Formats: sequence, C-alpha cells, structure tokens
Amino acid sequence: MAMIDSLVAQGRVSGHYSMTPEELTNRYVRTLEPLERLRRVFLDEVVAHFAADAAMYRAKAEGRNCVREAQSEEGVPAA
Repeated sequence: MAMIDSLVAQGRVSGHYSMTPEELTNRYVRTLEPLERLRRVFLDEVVAHFAADAAMYRAKAEGRNCVREAQSEEGVPAA
C-alpha cells in the first residue's frame, strides 16, 4: 500500500504521477499473485470437503455404509 499512498500524495501535491495507470496496474497486480494462489488453494480445499460430504450423504441416503466402503477401498479389513 505504500506505493499507492505515495502516488496519491504525489497527485495531491503536483497533480502529476510518477507512473502511468498501466505501470501501476502491472506492478500492483504482481503483488496480488500470492493472495490469488492462497484463494485458489483455499477454494479447492473447500470444494473437496463439500464434495466428500455430498458423497457421504448420498451413500447414506442410498442405505450404504460409507465408512465400511471407504475402508474396503483403502484395503482395511472390515471389523
């Protein structure tokens, strides 16, 4: 935000800016890349969580034992 604050101050003092709107966009957007990666990872995890929940509820609605099925898929012997 220091870059933005500096540009705003420049504009207020002189009415001129040290970079063009295109330069500002190119520099600022790069600073948001880590945030975008975090957003993507977070949303992927949320979607995976809800997909797993939906599969479990579908299995329950169909009368299947989803815990036993998951164990058998993983090679865990049934108790």
